[in-house]
Amino acid sequence: MFLFALVYTAGTVSGMYGRGFGFLAFAILIVILIAECVATKGSFSGVRRIVVLLILTSSAVFATAQFRYTSVEENRDSYMQYMTDEKSVIVWGKIYKTEYKYFSYRYYMTDCVVQPGYGKAFDRKISCGDVVVYCDSKSAHLGDYMKACGKIGLFKSATNEGEFDRARFYRSQGIDFSVNADSIKTSAGKHAWYYHRLEKLRDTLSASLLEVTDETTAGVLSSMLLGDKSYLDDEIKDLYQVSGISHILAISGLHISIVGMAFYKFLRKKRVSYTAAFVCSAALILSYAVMTGNAVSTRRAVGMFILTMLAAALGRCTDMLNSLGIMVIYLLWDNPMVLGYAGFVFSVGAILAIGIVTPVMSAPKGGKFWTSVSIQLPMLPVVAMNYYELPLFAVLPYSISLYSEWKSGYAMQMLVRRGRKQYIISKAAAIFISGGCAAALPLLVSLLLSACYLPAIGIDSISLQNVVGNSMMWSALFFENPVLYAISYTGIVFVYGGIYAEIPLLCVGWMENRFGTVSYTHLTLPT
Repeated sequence: MFLFALVYTAGTVSGMYGRGFGFLAFAILIVILIAECVATKGSFSGVRRIVVLLILTSSAVFATAQFRYTSVEENRDSYMQYMTDEKSVIVWGKIYKTEYKYFSYRYYMTDCVVQPGYGKAFDRKISCGDVVVYCDSKSAHLGDYMKACGKIGLFKSATNEGEFDRARFYRSQGIDFSVNADSIKTSAGKHAWYYHRLEKLRDTLSASLLEVTDETTAGVLSSMLLGDKSYLDDEIKDLYQVSGISHILAISGLHISIVGMAFYKFLRKKRVSYTAAFVCSAALILSYAVMTGNAVSTRRAVGMFILTMLAAALGRCTDMLNSLGIMVIYLLWDNPMVLGYAGFVFSVGAILAIGIVTPVMSAPKGGKFWTSVSIQLPMLPVVAMNYYELPLFAVLPYSISLYSEWKSGYAMQMLVRRGRKQYIISKAAAIFISGGCAAALPLLVSLLLSACYLPAIGIDSISLQNVVGNSMMWSALFFENPVLYAISYTGIVFVYGGIYAEIPLLCVGWMENRFGTVSYTHLTLPT
């Protein structure tokens, strides 16, 4: 199932970025499938039958993904051509998320129907994607059906590379447009009491956090525990992004595991049957997901948890990568554009790192430190591509290798065989190169990937899209040869990363623990 999820993802990429790129990815995946079969199966005749079956199945999965993406895009284009800024409309839908931010209430609606408020050609109602409604007062609740009258607000696309693309972000969430409501009417749905209780519980817990701590801390805790970012300060959010730990602020596998597994094990200790414990735990986790906004990462984590608990209830073993594959196919089928959402990429990428990289890196060395490194390193290119920044600790994993070798006694053997001077110089050179590569290689990968689909055009010095002033360093090179300009700045990043990685060497001789060696770098340089 995991390999089929890769094929389905390649089919979606084919529809999103072009058939050539998608078919290249599909060809690579077919080679992986064949190599997998040859490496794991016995006789050649059996391998041949399995390979043919996998190729046919993979082709069907690939074509299905392409068809799904094309149909979703054609359906969206069929009604979005009538939606323009400031057009008066009436929207009906069911509220699945409420949020208070920037002094206004936001109601996220699904199962929406829109009707332009004037014109004979637009008298009919049109089914559309999700819609976010902005309102000055709180007059609706989670689970209510809402009728909103107002004006459309289309999301703006990014005009510069690196700028936040609001249109792409909301499109990846399945949201087509926003409505600035002039008036709204609500009605309670069939199960409105359930949603109202969850919303009231969330508001009560959030108010309790505000009572026991300050607003800044309460905003962070409310985002971590309840998925409520109403009080989350933008500067705090940026700090988490720069540090490469912004995923902590999202409801994901950690929260689901703590809540779901704790309740499941509690029921099992009370001698509740596997089936009853599974049903109760699944109901609790689904309610928690609805209360916290049911984000993409939450849906992925909830789905994998339910599959794991279902396998335990049936007395079967479960595989993490196969469970991930099932959820990836489900999420991409529900909304193919979610592939462009950074939260989805981070969520899936972290699980891939745990399932593939962690066993390779942590098995020979052992310890929780290398487990953490094996998760962080594969995520560095994703961080660089989405935030155009890298956390400073990205260069540290190899920089403390001298500390590990000194504690294990390996350094003493090298000192006897090669001498202190040669060993220290070789170690310093290796640390410098590894730190520079950790900082610069993700930037080069991002540059190459951008060059694959962005046009290579000249930059006009008087254009409003110019972000490099004439007084900045190498500004002339930026206009004459932008690629060389990018590579030159990447070289500076390489040198800086190497120097930054050398700092822990200064304290290896007098620091007695690993944490102090790593923390010394952050204490000596501003972050």
